[in-house]
Amino acid sequence: MGVSSIGDPVTLPPTIAVAVPAYNEADGIASFIAELDVTLDAVASDHVFVVVDDCSTDDTVRVLSELGGRLEGDLILVESERNRGHGPAVVDAYRRALREQTDAVLQVDGDGQFHTSDVTRLVDRLAAGDDVVTGRRVDRNEPWFRSLVTLGLRWMLRLGFGVRRIDANCPFRLYRHHVLADLLAALPEEPLVPNVELTVLETRRGLQTTEIPVQHLPRRGTERTGTMWRGRTAFSAPLRLARFCALALREVVGLRRRL
Repeated sequence: MGVSSIGDPVTLPPTIAVAVPAYNEADGIASFIAELDVTLDAVASDHVFVVVDDCSTDDTVRVLSELGGRLEGDLILVESERNRGHGPAVVDAYRRALREQTDAVLQVDGDGQFHTSDVTRLVDRLAAGDDVVTGRRVDRNEPWFRSLVTLGLRWMLRLGFGVRRIDANCPFRLYRHHVLADLLAALPEEPLVPNVELTVLETRRGLQTTEIPVQHLPRRGTERTGTMWRGRTAFSAPLRLARFCALALREVVGLRRRL
């Protein structure tokens, strides 16, 4: 599988590995991956799903095991030995997807909050010569405290790192294979917010990036809230998020020292 140089157009159709972190997504992940499979079969010459299950306590592993044989692309299921959280699961999925030696790596979360047809738009931008293409979520329905964190992150990255991206943490992004490999080498072993750190690195290294608006959908399945909010009260959820943000901020500041 050939991999193009930075800034060169990618020959269509490319080969694509999909990096998917998952935790307790049994209700919706099968339909999401099945839809992605149809889209990728139309825009990629070959594709493979690399799903990292972060020790789900529901039937996610069983659902994925049963799904594999019904897809056009291959499905590689990786079961983590311990629950590490979303960030480490994302990085593990990225790293294992790179082993497939495809032209590009697509990252998307297992909760299925995007239209799979938008993948076509990402692939088109990569074909035009972009190194990285990311989504910018529109019409997001989220609690006030989550919206406040998103706004604060945007300005912190703009003032501290010169990042002009609107949605720096969007889990819907497409990388050239060798670009992602180079960026991941600069991340800690188990980062809390890998996509934020990748966004900073992309800016600092002057990569050709494009951010495109994409519709943000409700979570699939019966549960409409993420694991950070599930079962939380209106008071406890912001406190948990605040603790997470403090740790993530320390991590991002540490990235600045490493640059």
